[in-house]
Amino acid sequence: MEDPQSEYSVQLEIFSGPLDLLLHLIKKHEVDIYDIPIARITKQYLEYLNFLKDVNLEIAGDYMSMAAELGYIKSRMLLPKIKEEGEEEEQDPREELVKRLLEYEKYRNAAAELAEMEILGKDVFPIGYDPREMFGEPIEETEFVKFDLWSLVDTFSEIYKSRKRSQTKEISLPSQTYTVEERKKQLVKTMRRKREVLFEDLFEEDKHRSKLVVTFLSVLELLKEGILEVFQPSFKEPIRIILREQNER
Repeated sequence: MEDPQSEYSVQLEIFSGPLDLLLHLIKKHEVDIYDIPIARITKQYLEYLNFLKDVNLEIAGDYMSMAAELGYIKSRMLLPKIKEEGEEEEQDPREELVKRLLEYEKYRNAAAELAEMEILGKDVFPIGYDPREMFGEPIEETEFVKFDLWSLVDTFSEIYKSRKRSQTKEISLPSQTYTVEERKKQLVKTMRRKREVLFEDLFEEDKHRSKLVVTFLSVLELLKEGILEVFQPSFKEPIRIILREQNER
């Protein structure tokens, strides 16, 4: 089997950038944005980048620039603070980053609110809607969260690492092409049959790590193209994937 990592280098255009990743980490770990534990967040940020490189997702320059900035802030916070008489107290090294994060979050939330507004009332659904409403299914009262793609990366990294640990040795197989385009067609066919699946269920038949990567890349492409939709009842519940209504036929 050909390793898809030798065939694909996918740019992270579907993601919103390093500030989006930092906000995800802050919310995921319930960190006070005004008192960011910079060493911990830097470590987790770098773990994300290393994982994305491992599955051959190309990291844009601004992600690496943010990694360098986090390292710089971390180093400044490790230095002893010596205040000379008459000098003003040194500014917290995190202050500028916090301002940027708050400003980014403000505009991101504003964009989300705009996206929830109807556009001529045609084929428009608000962010965070429950797709089951379209099919007339009973819905329990539950608070939906706005889904972010970094949660998808979280779940896939767990699947990938667990599968990696379970494979003690690689088995040599005859060369076989397994492309993203082919896998996208298979996924759409599966979704037309099942309509809604758990994200992790899409990887049930992927026994080889290279297949896992191709499936993940295919899901990202289908999300980017608007063919698939993602929703999650809460951060602690599993991610669900559905096929958008216009693609069911």
